[in-house]
Amino acid sequence: MSKKSNFHLCLLTGYKFFIKIPETNNSLSYSYTLYGVNNQVVIENKGKGNELEINTSNIAKGNYILIIQTSTRKKYKSKIIVN
Repeated sequence: MSKKSNFHLCLLTGYKFFIKIPETNNSLSYSYTLYGVNNQVVIENKGKGNELEINTSNIAKGNYILIIQTSTRKKYKSKIIVN
């Protein structure tokens, strides 16, 4: 597995995050997991492409860790603050 890298993360509204994975393959498959306190899984999902949105309207305010794993075996990690 490749080392963890950064990706482009942008807050669209008070509860939606837009993420652009820095890979050019539009048919890329990915899975992502949003972890909360004590590494509890809060959101888990899969998709295709190099862009995704995460809706955080149904989770509590706080600090979370987002990890994205792609079909090219690259792994991306970022902190997300929901307030």
